[in-house]
Amino acid sequence: MATKSKKNVISFRVREFDADHFVVESYSMKLTDELAFYTEAKVNYYMRYNSYVKRKQDFQEYIQKKSCDYDYMYQYYNSIEDLNTFLSMHYFMHGNPENLEEINKLNMLAHEYIGRYNSTIYNSIDTYNDSNDIYAKVSRAQSFFKKNITHIECVNVAQANFSIGYDEDKERPLGVFDIGIKSSPSGNRGCAERKLRQIDEKGIVVISHYDYDHINGYRYLSDSALNRIWILPQKRLSPTPTERNLLSLLKPHNCIFLQDIDYSLTSFNGDSHILQIGNVSIYRGNAKKIDSDQSTDENARSLICVVEGNRSILLPGDCLYEEFPTDFKVDYLVVPHHSCYYNKPIKHIDLPRLRELIIFAGPHRGYKHPDISHLNRLNQSGCQVVYLMNHRNYYFDHKNEIVSPAIAVTPQSHIITL
Repeated sequence: MATKSKKNVISFRVREFDADHFVVESYSMKLTDELAFYTEAKVNYYMRYNSYVKRKQDFQEYIQKKSCDYDYMYQYYNSIEDLNTFLSMHYFMHGNPENLEEINKLNMLAHEYIGRYNSTIYNSIDTYNDSNDIYAKVSRAQSFFKKNITHIECVNVAQANFSIGYDEDKERPLGVFDIGIKSSPSGNRGCAERKLRQIDEKGIVVISHYDYDHINGYRYLSDSALNRIWILPQKRLSPTPTERNLLSLLKPHNCIFLQDIDYSLTSFNGDSHILQIGNVSIYRGNAKKIDSDQSTDENARSLICVVEGNRSILLPGDCLYEEFPTDFKVDYLVVPHHSCYYNKPIKHIDLPRLRELIIFAGPHRGYKHPDISHLNRLNQSGCQVVYLMNHRNYYFDHKNEIVSPAIAVTPQSHIITL
């Protein structure tokens, strides 16, 4: 039966890679177009842009977040075939079975054309010699910091992260902290795109982790920006297409990859576990999450930046507090994970010292960020809260009740003087 849908639909299909991993194929197109396009001649295209290795637990957690019917998924998932049927019902059809025949055809083609390339997908993950010329790279990064960062500009990209550190002249983008940009062409997107294009080769870029909303601004970077020193987390077994595309643009001699640390096995050591570039200190989150509120291992292992002047700011990526390697006493905090629901005492932050909380948030009905309970736990001293929300101005509490904050317009960016 031919599909009646004229809109693109998101499709997931999964296959076994090994005992702990799936090969995940992800698409967004009309079913009829995908069937016509999905041929053996396109295998290399699909491998690069649509297939990746994903830890089974992480993928199932992701689907649970996206699905409204968690209990049904758990009850239904007894095999790969069951999981694929569940995904097709919920992602192609939203409960309407009219397209199941097309989905079954696609699954058969996937096994026929791409199934034998599992090992190739794994081997295609770019690998750099992380330790090669590490001292030369650090020395080159240090050479850019004739002056320290004195101003941090948090650019309004809504449900993403993008901040820039300037020297006292406010002209040189010495440090860039994540390069995420909101996907939809609305609000402040044009301003963020211009700022991404203005980044030159003289400085550093720190990528906290490889989630889409922290790296997808790579599309707007100039060639010179790719010649900066890039400081990144350890590469993953399961790179997403966006992550692969970013890494394919970067040159090994410009990259410093910081290896994961499991702090349950290794105690934090300030002498060896902090990378210092100018007045930027770069830490690593916990490679093995212990906090049940931490949504993914990828979030937990985020690189964490502290920029210090007369005052200091903490930019923790999406790493939540229990995964911090040490205590932080800072004046400004970019709230991690877009102020997700967090119903625990907050560790490793000197809360009374905080002057401002900066929140990058959608709003996003799927994640329900930012969350009032999180803000209340952080904001014990009544500090200022700066919302960077380039769409409708509301947020959610943990009971899914929409609450409007007392703000009329959120700024294009927020500048902090250290």
